[in-house]
Amino acid sequence: MRKETVILPSGLSITLRGKTLEEDSALTDQSRGRTFLDICFDLLTACTVSVEDPGPVTDVATDGKIDWDKALYGDFLSAVFALRKLSFKDGNMYDIDINCPKSGKRIEWQADLRMMDDGGDIVDYILPDESAEILRSGGSFEATVAGKVVKFRLQTVADARYAAKNAGTINNKARATSLRRRIIGVEGISEGNDIVNWLHKLEDADVQDLQDAMEGEDCGLDDEVEILCPHVGCSAEFMVTIPFELSFLLPQNKKRDKRRKRMDQIRERKSRGI
Repeated sequence: MRKETVILPSGLSITLRGKTLEEDSALTDQSRGRTFLDICFDLLTACTVSVEDPGPVTDVATDGKIDWDKALYGDFLSAVFALRKLSFKDGNMYDIDINCPKSGKRIEWQADLRMMDDGGDIVDYILPDESAEILRSGGSFEATVAGKVVKFRLQTVADARYAAKNAGTINNKARATSLRRRIIGVEGISEGNDIVNWLHKLEDADVQDLQDAMEGEDCGLDDEVEILCPHVGCSAEFMVTIPFELSFLLPQNKKRDKRRKRMDQIRERKSRGI
């Protein structure tokens, strides 16, 4: 069975194995309120052989066994990418079919899931040293939002799974409650419900400031890739988010060699400015 030791963006180091055909059956089981993140959680729990180094989140593992709910979401997302790459012979490549927003023509694109430093399309964000020290010491993070000091923690897998379960709820109160999970305290506000009400009344720009502050202290992956329209007469370049759904962890049975040669030609033309 294929195994690989992977160092994730926070410094968490794990040994993964590839998933089995039997485990693939879990990918089609989204009943009983299970989200795709729940399915990824079960797969990663099964496929994480051991924890080599817990990194700054020191309680993420017990006796070498990981508790993914306690892990940073950025590490979790990176691990899901690593699981795909390890599980399939051609796991580094992911096929994306999309219509060009300029020409309207169909584009068969192939994203390289390796990190950009290794020649791929994915940008990873390493956990800042200052954030790692705060996590190790059990401290909290701070940001000033709408004139108040907000203390918060970084997003865990448990937070992301909670948000995914409530993704279908579109009212602002539900979104504020989801964001509230990561807030430890707000200057001048003592009650939890009052914090939710404060969040609910924030202007969009202030909410964005809070989210930016949280993301600036965190780690993870930029799951957007650049696509170049290959059709004659069209020079469109645009960004597309890699679909984080069932297909991401299933094999893609397409004519990969033909698509890869076409992709190599497109990238070569771009590098030469053609």
